[in-house]
Amino acid sequence: MTDTKKILIFYPSNTGGVAEVCLSIKSGMQKLGYDVTCITNYSHALKVSLKNVFSKDKNYAITNLHYGFFGLFFKRSAFIVHGFPQREHLSFIQYKLVVFFHWLFSILNSKTVAVSYLTKFASENFYNIKVDQVIHNILPHDFFTAFNNSSSIAKKSNSIAFVGRVIKEKGVEKILQAVNLVRQQTQQNIFVHVVGSGLQLNYLKENYQNEHNYFHGYVDAPTKYKILAECNTFISLHPAEPFGITALEASVLNVKCCLSAVGGHTEFVPHHLFYPINDISSVEEIARAIFDSFNDKNNYYPVNFSLNNENEYQKQYALQFIQVLENN
Repeated sequence: MTDTKKILIFYPSNTGGVAEVCLSIKSGMQKLGYDVTCITNYSHALKVSLKNVFSKDKNYAITNLHYGFFGLFFKRSAFIVHGFPQREHLSFIQYKLVVFFHWLFSILNSKTVAVSYLTKFASENFYNIKVDQVIHNILPHDFFTAFNNSSSIAKKSNSIAFVGRVIKEKGVEKILQAVNLVRQQTQQNIFVHVVGSGLQLNYLKENYQNEHNYFHGYVDAPTKYKILAECNTFISLHPAEPFGITALEASVLNVKCCLSAVGGHTEFVPHHLFYPINDISSVEEIARAIFDSFNDKNNYYPVNFSLNNENEYQKQYALQFIQVLENN
């Protein structure tokens, strides 16, 4: 590449999945030969953006969340829409503000990218945000460094994992209630792994004591992926996940997925691994999906993704952003 553009990626520090996405973009673009800098401090972001306005070398910008404001200072910039506001968890004023700023940041940047077609549909039809391109998230770097041979990890029958923040909104209590129902109906041992920390963790430990319920709390990436890979099933009760990175990880590891029938995960979780839940508030329906995932014995397929090809995988991902930025 003869004309090396500098690419600036703006996002707030300590933003979990958003930070993982940005680091994947950075890694892929560096492999393509671009000079990439991540900017996670607001004052630094403002300084760099103002400098770009008066610089002869016009750089590219990729912006995220409230750092979408800085797209204003770049001729070519892309704002990533990672999700869509959900009224259930916000006050009326908060909801309106989030909707407004999503719309504002989309017009301050020259391009807008959504992480799923569901996110694109919601953005365009409910929030009046024009989305130029859908680019699905990819597996994070930690996934590759954790292990390179997932097919050698044996699945433990009747085992299920929840991975994420252990808070009321995530529905972990309903998962445990559904598992108890399956235990009663089948008289079988079911092994539950709750991976993650949060405000509800101690409550669940106290109220759902069972020798086969394992509350791991926070664990490092290799431990998390080992637990997930060994389980028969992964479950999440997000009502409409904009993307669902853990569902992607689980499906690549050939783990069956009990998920809401609505969500970005429907775009990439293979049908043979997907056990949809129409009503995530129904313990009985959650239990039915868990039971089906345990008893569908003919659903195992070999992992069809090479964990040894991380470089090309990241390069193809980053190339999609370059094409968006360079397309007039």
